Amino acid sequence: MFALGSKISEKILGGLIAQKAPSRYGVFFTETRVLFGRIGSIPLGFTLIVISAALGLLCALYALAESGLLDSPSLITFFFMMFIPALFIFAAARIWTYFTKNKFLKFGGSPSETILAVDKKNFQIPYSDILRVEIKKGSFARMPKMIIQTTKEKYDFNLVEKHKYESQLNLVRSSLPQKTYVV
Repeated sequence: MFALGSKISEKILGGLIAQKAPSRYGVFFTETRVLFGRIGSIPLGFTLIVISAALGLLCALYALAESGLLDSPSLITFFFMMFIPALFIFAAARIWTYFTKNKFLKFGGSPSETILAVDKKNFQIPYSDILRVEIKKGSFARMPKMIIQTTKEKYDFNLVEKHKYESQLNLVRSSLPQKTYVV
């Protein structure tokens, strides 16, 4: 989460990254509304990770076959079978995170109408339509949540950057002070 500026008169006060399956969104708070710009999809990220795991497993099998370690399985064989795919999975996850963060940063410097026009899944919620915003602190195994209740619908998001919980909470509170509740 950080402060952002827009190239048109509507000032973007700040942004955060949130996830609502199957998409990851850049959530931008302006003076009058919240903008949701799609920055990635979970199926794409998951596919990248699965392909990376399979590729890592194939590389490990090839290396083990070439070295002759498959003929007499040992702890080294097990290590290669686990470590190489895990390395590929970690690399794929880091690459996906990099691309979604990069798109988030690009959106942050864009005019708000551009953010909405880029993808048909991008949307906005005027502050006047928001009845309540609940922020739930995460735990070790659970991401923080942001639940936005509007006059028409309820939006449930996971806040992706768990380590930035306090600054995300402060952004939401400063944008919607009378409607933000920590639960």
